[in-house]
Amino acid sequence: MKDRQSPPGVLLVGLSDDEGQIFGSFLRRRGFMVEAFAEAELALAAAIDTPPAAILARHVQRAPMDGIELTRRVRAEQAIRDVAVVVITTRIEAAYAAAAVDAGCDGFLLLPASPELVAYEVERGIASRAARANKRSRTPATTG
Repeated sequence: MKDRQSPPGVLLVGLSDDEGQIFGSFLRRRGFMVEAFAEAELALAAAIDTPPAAILARHVQRAPMDGIELTRRVRAEQAIRDVAVVVITTRIEAAYAAAAVDAGCDGFLLLPASPELVAYEVERGIASRAARANKRSRTPATTG
Protein backbone atom coordinates (compact mmCIF):
# COMPACT_ATOMS: atom_id res chain seq x y z
CA MET A 1 0.00 0.00 0.00
CA LYS A 2 1.36 3.42 -0.96
CA ASP A 3 1.80 6.14 1.62
CA ARG A 4 -0.27 9.17 0.81
CA GLN A 5 1.67 12.37 0.95
CA SER A 6 -0.03 15.01 3.04
CA PRO A 7 -0.85 18.31 1.36
CA PRO A 8 1.64 21.14 1.75
CA GLY A 9 1.09 23.34 4.77
CA VAL A 10 0.68 27.09 4.95
CA LEU A 11 0.89 28.95 8.24
CA LEU A 12 -1.21 32.11 8.50
CA VAL A 13 0.36 34.51 10.98
CA GLY A 14 -1.22 37.58 12.54
CA LEU A 15 -4.19 37.77 10.19
CA SER A 16 -7.52 39.12 11.38
CA ASP A 17 -10.30 36.57 11.80
CA ASP A 18 -11.88 37.71 8.52
CA GLU A 19 -8.58 37.61 6.61
CA GLY A 20 -7.78 34.18 8.01
CA GLN A 21 -11.22 32.87 7.05
CA ILE A 22 -11.10 34.26 3.51
CA PHE A 23 -7.48 33.46 2.64
CA GLY A 24 -7.49 30.18 4.57
CA SER A 25 -10.62 28.91 2.79
CA PHE A 26 -9.21 29.81 -0.60
CA LEU A 27 -5.84 28.17 0.14
CA ARG A 28 -7.60 25.01 1.37
CA ARG A 29 -9.53 24.84 -1.91
CA ARG A 30 -6.16 25.05 -3.68
CA GLY A 31 -5.05 21.93 -1.80
CA PHE A 32 -3.12 23.38 1.14
CA MET A 33 -3.41 22.46 4.80
CA VAL A 34 -3.79 25.75 6.66
CA GLU A 35 -3.01 26.53 10.29
CA ALA A 36 -3.50 29.98 11.83
CA PHE A 37 -1.42 31.65 14.54
CA ALA A 38 -2.06 34.95 16.26
CA GLU A 39 1.57 35.29 17.37
CA ALA A 40 4.66 35.02 15.19
CA GLU A 41 6.68 33.34 17.94
CA LEU A 42 4.24 30.42 18.09
CA ALA A 43 4.18 30.13 14.31
CA LEU A 44 7.99 30.07 14.18
CA ALA A 45 8.14 27.29 16.77
CA ALA A 46 5.51 25.30 14.86
CA ALA A 47 7.40 25.80 11.58
CA ILE A 48 10.63 24.54 13.11
CA ASP A 49 8.79 21.51 14.53
CA THR A 50 6.95 20.70 11.28
CA PRO A 51 8.18 22.79 8.33
CA PRO A 52 5.35 24.11 6.16
CA ALA A 53 5.63 24.91 2.47
CA ALA A 54 4.89 28.58 3.16
CA ILE A 55 4.12 31.24 5.73
CA LEU A 56 1.70 34.08 5.02
CA ALA A 57 2.49 36.76 7.59
CA ARG A 58 0.41 39.86 8.18
CA HIS A 59 2.67 42.73 9.07
CA VAL A 60 1.51 44.17 12.34
CA GLN A 61 4.07 46.09 14.33
CA ARG A 62 3.71 44.12 17.51
CA ALA A 63 6.58 43.40 19.83
CA PRO A 64 8.62 41.34 19.71
CA MET A 65 8.23 40.05 16.13
CA ASP A 66 6.68 41.59 13.02
CA GLY A 67 6.52 40.13 9.50
CA ILE A 68 10.02 41.31 8.60
CA GLU A 69 11.58 39.90 11.76
CA LEU A 70 9.71 36.63 11.26
CA THR A 71 11.17 36.43 7.75
CA ARG A 72 14.69 37.05 9.09
CA ARG A 73 14.29 34.31 11.67
CA VAL A 74 12.94 31.84 9.12
CA ARG A 75 15.95 32.51 6.87
CA ALA A 76 18.33 32.09 9.84
CA GLU A 77 16.97 28.66 10.80
CA GLN A 78 18.62 25.89 8.77
CA ALA A 79 15.59 23.59 9.11
CA ILE A 80 13.16 26.10 7.57
CA ARG A 81 15.25 28.45 5.46
CA ASP A 82 13.58 27.09 2.31
CA VAL A 83 10.05 27.86 3.53
CA ALA A 84 8.42 30.50 1.36
CA VAL A 85 7.41 33.67 3.23
CA VAL A 86 4.85 36.12 1.89
CA VAL A 87 4.26 39.32 3.84
CA ILE A 88 0.87 41.01 3.56
CA THR A 89 0.40 44.53 4.89
CA THR A 90 -1.34 47.87 4.66
CA ARG A 91 2.01 49.70 4.81
CA ILE A 92 2.67 51.40 1.48
CA GLU A 93 6.11 52.85 2.19
CA ALA A 94 8.76 51.78 -0.32
CA ALA A 95 11.30 51.49 2.50
CA TYR A 96 9.15 48.85 4.20
CA ALA A 97 8.82 46.82 1.01
CA ALA A 98 12.59 47.04 0.50
CA ALA A 99 13.20 45.91 4.10
CA ALA A 100 10.88 42.93 3.59
CA VAL A 101 12.69 41.89 0.42
CA ASP A 102 16.09 42.41 2.09
CA ALA A 103 14.95 40.15 4.94
CA GLY A 104 14.27 37.43 2.37
CA CYS A 105 10.51 37.43 1.86
CA ASP A 106 9.34 35.78 -1.34
CA GLY A 107 6.27 37.94 -1.84
CA PHE A 108 4.99 41.27 -0.63
CA LEU A 109 1.31 42.16 -0.95
CA LEU A 110 -0.68 45.23 -0.05
CA LEU A 111 -4.12 44.91 1.48
CA PRO A 112 -6.75 44.72 0.30
CA ALA A 113 -5.64 41.73 -1.76
CA SER A 114 -7.79 39.17 -3.51
CA PRO A 115 -7.61 35.55 -2.34
CA GLU A 116 -6.52 34.62 -5.86
CA LEU A 117 -3.54 36.98 -5.68
CA VAL A 118 -2.60 35.72 -2.22
CA ALA A 119 -2.71 32.10 -3.42
CA TYR A 120 -0.68 33.01 -6.50
CA GLU A 121 2.04 34.66 -4.39
CA VAL A 122 2.13 31.70 -1.98
CA GLU A 123 2.42 29.22 -4.87
CA ARG A 124 5.03 31.38 -6.62
CA GLY A 125 7.06 31.62 -3.42
CA ILE A 126 6.93 27.86 -2.90
CA ALA A 127 8.07 27.20 -6.47
CA SER A 128 10.88 29.77 -6.17
CA ARG A 129 12.15 28.31 -2.88
CA ALA A 130 12.00 24.77 -4.28
CA ALA A 131 14.04 25.84 -7.32
CA ARG A 132 16.66 27.49 -5.08
CA ALA A 133 16.91 24.42 -2.84
CA ASN A 134 17.23 22.17 -5.88
CA LYS A 135 19.95 24.36 -7.37
CA ARG A 136 21.79 24.45 -4.05
CA SER A 137 21.66 20.66 -3.75
CA ARG A 138 23.20 20.27 -7.24
CA THR A 139 25.98 22.80 -6.64
CA PRO A 140 29.20 21.12 -5.48
CA ALA A 141 30.48 22.36 -2.14
CA THR A 142 33.64 24.38 -2.31
CA THR A 143 36.44 24.04 0.17
CA GLY A 144 38.60 26.87 1.09
